[in-house]
Amino acid sequence: EHNREHEQEFREWADKIAFLSKEVAQQLQEAAGRMAAASNNLEKARQVLAKNKEGD
Repeated sequence: EHNREHEQEFREWADKIAFLSKEVAQQLQEAAGRMAAASNNLEKARQVLAKNKEGD
């Protein structure tokens, strides 16, 4: 959840800064996308660990 909050903040900052710098806004959007991907990967890893623990 913590990472998802950062993702949302990056998207909000991108919206706010877009009128000043499209390049910075794009970088923030990319960072948000990477944060979302990282969150998804971490969640998948957590699920695998939980399944493995159940199998013990």
